[in-house]
Amino acid sequence: MENLLEKRSAATASLRFRALQQFFRWLVDDEHLETDPMAKMKVPFVPVQPVPILTEADLKALLATCRSKAFEDRRDEAIIRLLADTGMRRGELLGMACEDVDLDMGVVTVLGKGRRRRQVPVGAKTARAMDRATTTCVLRRPMAGPQSTSG
Repeated sequence: MENLLEKRSAATASLRFRALQQFFRWLVDDEHLETDPMAKMKVPFVPVQPVPILTEADLKALLATCRSKAFEDRRDEAIIRLLADTGMRRGELLGMACEDVDLDMGVVTVLGKGRRRRQVPVGAKTARAMDRATTTCVLRRPMAGPQSTSG
C-alpha cells in the first residue's frame, strides 16, 4: 500500500485497499485461506478535498460565450445561470420539465436525491435568461395544427 500511496492518490489507494480487503475476506470465508493477511491493516486515510468552485471572473467569462441571440446561446446561458444560482445537481436540471418552472414566483421544482421534490428559488437574472430561452424555443417550434390535404 505504501508504494501505491507514493504513485497514486489517497482515494485510489483506499479504493484498491477495500477491494483487496473484500477479496481476502472472500478467500477466508470460502476456506481458500486460513487467515486474512489484511485483517490488521488500516484503511489509508483519505483527506477531504473541497469541491473547486468557479470564481466570479470565470463565471463572467463563461457567460460571455453565450452573448448571441441564437437559441443555443440563450439555452446555455439559462443553464449556466440556473446551475450557478441554485447549486442544483446536473441530474436535477436534466430531470426538469416545463411545468416545473414558475418564473412568476421565481422558483423551479426539482426532483432531488431520494426522489424528493423540492422548490429552488432563482434570481431575477436567471429567471430572465430562462424566459428568453423558452421564448426562443417556442418561436422555433413548427406550428401544430390541421394539415392541408388539398392537392
